[in-house]
Amino acid sequence: MFHITKEFHFSASHQLTSLPPNHQCARLHGHNYVVVVELSAKELDAHGFVRDYH
Repeated sequence: MFHITKEFHFSASHQLTSLPPNHQCARLHGHNYVVVVELSAKELDAHGFVRDYH
Protein backbone atom coordinates (compact mmCIF):
# COMPACT_ATOMS: atom_id res chain seq x y z
CA MET A 1 0.00 0.00 0.00
CA PHE A 2 1.28 3.47 -0.92
CA HIS A 3 0.39 6.63 1.01
CA ILE A 4 0.76 10.36 0.49
CA THR A 5 0.06 12.85 3.26
CA LYS A 6 -0.35 16.63 3.11
CA GLU A 7 -0.69 18.84 6.18
CA PHE A 8 -2.41 22.24 6.04
CA HIS A 9 -2.24 24.91 8.77
CA PHE A 10 -4.67 27.83 8.88
CA SER A 11 -6.18 30.36 11.25
CA ALA A 12 -9.80 31.46 11.36
CA SER A 13 -11.67 34.05 13.39
CA HIS A 14 -15.29 34.48 14.36
CA GLN A 15 -17.53 35.98 16.99
CA LEU A 16 -20.71 34.69 18.54
CA THR A 17 -23.01 37.69 18.42
CA SER A 18 -25.91 35.90 20.12
CA LEU A 19 -24.00 35.78 23.43
CA PRO A 20 -24.05 38.56 26.04
CA PRO A 21 -21.47 41.30 25.28
CA ASN A 22 -19.38 40.43 28.35
CA HIS A 23 -18.99 36.76 27.32
CA GLN A 24 -15.44 35.98 26.10
CA CYS A 25 -16.73 34.39 22.87
CA ALA A 26 -18.90 37.40 21.99
CA ARG A 27 -15.88 39.40 20.83
CA LEU A 28 -13.92 38.63 17.69
CA HIS A 29 -11.42 35.87 18.43
CA GLY A 30 -9.51 33.25 16.50
CA HIS A 31 -8.40 29.65 16.48
CA ASN A 32 -5.56 27.80 14.78
CA TYR A 33 -6.26 24.56 12.94
CA VAL A 34 -4.31 21.71 11.37
CA VAL A 35 -5.89 19.48 8.72
CA VAL A 36 -4.09 16.32 7.64
CA VAL A 37 -5.19 14.66 4.40
CA GLU A 38 -3.92 11.18 3.58
CA LEU A 39 -4.51 9.39 0.29
CA SER A 40 -3.65 5.77 -0.29
CA ALA A 41 -3.49 3.46 -3.27
CA LYS A 42 -2.75 -0.19 -3.79
CA GLU A 43 -0.76 0.66 -6.92
CA LEU A 44 0.99 3.74 -8.27
CA ASP A 45 -0.22 5.36 -11.48
CA ALA A 46 1.75 5.35 -14.76
CA HIS A 47 3.93 8.23 -13.48
CA GLY A 48 4.69 6.57 -10.15
CA PHE A 49 2.27 8.73 -8.12
CA VAL A 50 -0.48 7.94 -5.66
CA ARG A 51 -2.02 11.26 -6.78
CA ASP A 52 -0.49 14.33 -8.40
CA TYR A 53 -1.93 17.10 -6.22
CA HIS A 54 -0.12 20.09 -7.75
